[in-house]
Amino acid sequence: MDIRVGEKVTGVIEEIRDEGYLVSLCNEVKGFAPEDSLLDGVKESEVNEGSEAKVRIDKKKEEGHFRVTLIKIFSKDSFQEKPDKYLKKRFS
Repeated sequence: MDIRVGEKVTGVIEEIRDEGYLVSLCNEVKGFAPEDSLLDGVKESEVNEGSEAKVRIDKKKEEGHFRVTLIKIFSKDSFQEKPDKYLKKRFS
């Protein structure tokens, strides 16, 4: 996957660190969002390890790594949280 500066892509919050958030973008490609790089509307309390996030690629760092801004955190819906319960209720 070829990622360019300025693009908006989806990734997963891999790790929360004191200085910011490590985001897995694809394969071995990682992005780092400093703690102060949350776009308006994204609350720090919404950011959890494993959360799906939309990020903007701000700067290419070393090979395969980028500086990013978190622009949206996708909340888990009821199916993602408890798929077995949802399927039993829906299809029983």
